[in-house]
Amino acid sequence: MDNNIELLLKVFFFRDLSPDELLAIMAITRREQYTMGQRVFEAGTPSDSLYIIKNGSMMVKSGPVVLAALGIGDTIGEMSFVDRGNRSATIAAIEETELLKVSFTDLEELFEKYTQMAGKIYKAMAVALSQRLREMDETLRTKYQPIKC
Repeated sequence: MDNNIELLLKVFFFRDLSPDELLAIMAITRREQYTMGQRVFEAGTPSDSLYIIKNGSMMVKSGPVVLAALGIGDTIGEMSFVDRGNRSATIAAIEETELLKVSFTDLEELFEKYTQMAGKIYKAMAVALSQRLREMDETLRTKYQPIKC
């Protein structure tokens, strides 16, 4: 269990949680195993959970394009947690992988018990998603400039 707490502390949106809040998160996680090539979910499907990679690695794909490779401590599904939209990408295991699954419903129930937890988690997610958007904006600005004739 201590190993799982250490893992949670690596997750950007759990870093500011108290020890009691971290234990509460651990209590609602469920372990899932995936074999190489097995999909966790497909782009466009409804979302109900987020995931933390405990062991192994996952591939993020949009159609045939690989967008990212994720490893231990990385998260999957935080965008869908924030906006409740459908999955934006397909996720598949690159190798044998163990995930910790956190149900959106279970997490929201914890927010009722630990009232400050929601603010800490949503703020951390907003900051991280904002950083990703700024990075993408910079990439588009520097790599994809129109050709001037």
